[in-house]
Amino acid sequence: MLQEKMMILFNESAPSDLRDVSIVHKRCSLEEDIKVGDELVIDNKSFKVTFVGIIKQMKQ
Repeated sequence: MLQEKMMILFNESAPSDLRDVSIVHKRCSLEEDIKVGDELVIDNKSFKVTFVGIIKQMKQ
């Protein structure tokens, strides 16, 4: 995924045909809506959000 310079994130409901090319995480509540320009930090590495899908704002 990082070879393509992209990460696709899904919660546990990710479609099976996308699980091989996605990062699947446990569902959690969002404190704020995700938007383009936000920053995602994983293990002290920062990644800029450049696209957000339409389902991203679903709060559980």
